[in-house]
Amino acid sequence: MGGLGGSLVVIDLDNRVTVAYAMNQMLDNGSIGDDRALGLLFAVHDGLLS
Repeated sequence: MGGLGGSLVVIDLDNRVTVAYAMNQMLDNGSIGDDRALGLLFAVHDGLLS
């Protein structure tokens, strides 16, 4: 579930992991959004696969 400003919560029941990200400063990137949480999510996913 994504939220205002790029916050994100993902619950992966298969791998028994939850990833949550809430920023302390919202960036105004216009219509392209904020992808800071996406990088964190990819890093966790890569760590699970190693």
